[in-house]
Amino acid sequence: MAKVSGPLHSLSAQGMLGGNIVFRQTRHGPLAQKHPQFDKTPQPSRQNWANILRTVSSCTHWVNLTQQTYQGNGVRDIDRLKAIKPFFYDWNNWLHHCMTGKHGEYWNAAQDLMGLLSDPELATWDATARALSPPLHDTVWKEGQPFAVTMLNAGKIYFHFIYGLYVAQLATAPNATPPTYS
Repeated sequence: MAKVSGPLHSLSAQGMLGGNIVFRQTRHGPLAQKHPQFDKTPQPSRQNWANILRTVSSCTHWVNLTQQTYQGNGVRDIDRLKAIKPFFYDWNNWLHHCMTGKHGEYWNAAQDLMGLLSDPELATWDATARALSPPLHDTVWKEGQPFAVTMLNAGKIYFHFIYGLYVAQLATAPNATPPTYS
């Protein structure tokens, strides 16, 4: 209920009226506006982006923790990302951009490239990802309506991460043989 010290449309009304109208004070004076309604129903397109964000977050977490270096070059990925990122990005946002692209184009390109690998090659990527220190772990992946929970395995996450480094021009394009960290 709106708090008033005079008539409802006075200059001192504040709060919500009937769940539809919000009265509030701004620096420019009193304001009455419609209470915003948000659609919280799960949609596949939103869920796909949430899945991608979980995957990118697990990669940034790993980059932040690891002391290993790509192909034994002596420089950690976090330092390499900080050195080449544009000035208006943080390193983790730059990695997110390089892994997903503006509308998911890098993510989709990595998916297409990964589709060319055979099952034994994907198993090699998975084994390599689990041998990292700390190891990359599987990530929750929700699909369908109602959502079925599956796991995106560590090898696919590692493939996407290396593709993101490739987009950032810090690695070669991923292929059948996963790169090593030491």
